[in-house]
Amino acid sequence: MVKLKRSLNTFQVTMYGIGTILGAGIYALIGKISATAGMMAPLSFIVSAILASMTAYSYTQLVKLFPKSAGEAEYIFQGFHSVLLSNIVGWLVAFTGVVSASTLIKGFVGYFQTFIHWTDFSVVFLIIILVTALAIKGIKESINIVIFFTIIEIVGLILICGSAWQDLSANEFMLPALLQNFSWSQFPMIISGAFLAFYAYIGFEDMVNLAEETNLPGPTISRSIYIAVLVSTILYVFVALVAIASIPLEELNQSKAPLKDMYVHHGGNALVISAIGIFAIFNGIIAQVIMASRILYGLRHPLKWMNFLSVINKKTQTPINATIVVAIIISLLVSLFPIKTLAASTSFIILIVFTFINLSLVSYRIKNREIQFRYLTIPIIASISNIVFLAFTALY
Repeated sequence: MVKLKRSLNTFQVTMYGIGTILGAGIYALIGKISATAGMMAPLSFIVSAILASMTAYSYTQLVKLFPKSAGEAEYIFQGFHSVLLSNIVGWLVAFTGVVSASTLIKGFVGYFQTFIHWTDFSVVFLIIILVTALAIKGIKESINIVIFFTIIEIVGLILICGSAWQDLSANEFMLPALLQNFSWSQFPMIISGAFLAFYAYIGFEDMVNLAEETNLPGPTISRSIYIAVLVSTILYVFVALVAIASIPLEELNQSKAPLKDMYVHHGGNALVISAIGIFAIFNGIIAQVIMASRILYGLRHPLKWMNFLSVINKKTQTPINATIVVAIIISLLVSLFPIKTLAASTSFIILIVFTFINLSLVSYRIKNREIQFRYLTIPIIASISNIVFLAFTALY
């Protein structure tokens, strides 16, 4: 039986995680988030970071216990011993991957058209074919591309923050002023913005799906998750501060390439940041395709005909059939839905999945009589927070 190839280390997994998180939304969605939360957008990112960090803790514990490619599906099975629930969660996670990739492709078009005025269809077709080919070629080759692009997108975010540094310094980074002027009437805006901003944190959970391709997966992936979330949060908060100090938020909301417009507003070169935006979003797309295909590969498929998804190519040692299926679904979603709908849908589904993941860890600990306070506190608080967050956003 052909198996996945173990070749990834801490640096590679960390950069994959950072690239997935950053590419997941900041280049495409900062305008939508800022328009929703207004001047409180930086606080929306902080709320999302706290929420994501609690569930990230559960992932770091579960990947040590069960280092499998179909991460979430395996965790649910181990926690509840239900193949049906495991498959449902696995398919939901894979679906968030394809929806997320579709969202990013929508964002990619705006930056790409800064250079070449192709039709939206032509750009979408090109990017799907290219990403699919890279994901099939091999995990190490794909990850090395992700690392290279991640470095480029981090540089891009630093350039954007640097271009607005004088404005931020003059206002003492504006965070103290925002906190001083905060009123509870703004709380619904912050939470609504956080719901969209939460999409920008999606990606840390994808890292566990590299478990069967990582050396010493438990400690390596756990360490990488913490680093990736911390680095992303710091960058997000600064970029959100730049956003509210830039062009009018409604104008930013309508932009197809929001970070480009922010950078130009502060005297930057449109072509430079558009090129970086292309790399950054491409990075997020390929990371989501890798994740979704690994989930489909690793599921306990209930129907015999679905076993073709678990086929590994002997030459590349990658799940070729699952990758092609993912590409087809992405093509359909890009054609049918606008970017904000795709992002909000991803956030909604992933919060449900995260709730099950946290409860699964609680269930596993209790069944194994590991009921110490330190083991159960964070996943229980995370589960309650996710449910409250979903309920609040549904009401508002």
